[in-house]
Amino acid sequence: MTPPVGGGKVHSDAMKAQIATVQPGGGTQLYRAVQDAFGEANKKYADGYLNQVLIISDGNNEDSGSSVTLAKLSAYVKGPTTRTSRSSSTSSSSTPVNLGPLKKVAALTGGIATHVTKMSQAPDDFAQALFSS
Repeated sequence: MTPPVGGGKVHSDAMKAQIATVQPGGGTQLYRAVQDAFGEANKKYADGYLNQVLIISDGNNEDSGSSVTLAKLSAYVKGPTTRTSRSSSTSSSSTPVNLGPLKKVAALTGGIATHVTKMSQAPDDFAQALFSS
């Protein structure tokens, strides 16, 4: 059983509510963003809880000078300071979609890549990805 987070809600309900408020937009240095997210997740890691990173992206690594490549991201997430139970569920919420980079990120982090065509379906899709691993 998942412990309540407040007001009687379980963590999965709180996660779905938060995801429902997300709106995509702008460009992202995909590999840098994933590395930063893993760094933040490691700081807040909690034993006995679901510790995952969710990524909403069109899959394009809009990198204008970042030094984080897929190889460097791989070394980072497999490094000694990264908790081994962490995984990444990646999803795209826009068209056109470049699932190739998202699948590569998912493969190296033990996650999955899905294509969300409407943000209204994102909470259920993410919940399925989160709680199936």
